[in-house]
Amino acid sequence: MTSDLKDPLRRLKLQKIAQVYQAEADAARDKRLTFEGYLEVLVHQEIVSKQERALRQRLGHRKPFRGC
Repeated sequence: MTSDLKDPLRRLKLQKIAQVYQAEADAARDKRLTFEGYLEVLVHQEIVSKQERALRQRLGHRKPFRGC
């Protein structure tokens, strides 16, 4: 990926898309995905990444469980 696209993606907080853009572009060409299909893959990966990050943060801020 060129830095011309990578920097704006990071500024928009689309970290996962910035990381996987080029590899997914190559895979999309090999699979003959439409642009919409390619974009769907990128957006799905970004959503999953943000959900995982949020879950890790919530679990990290939990108080330890104190049994009965």
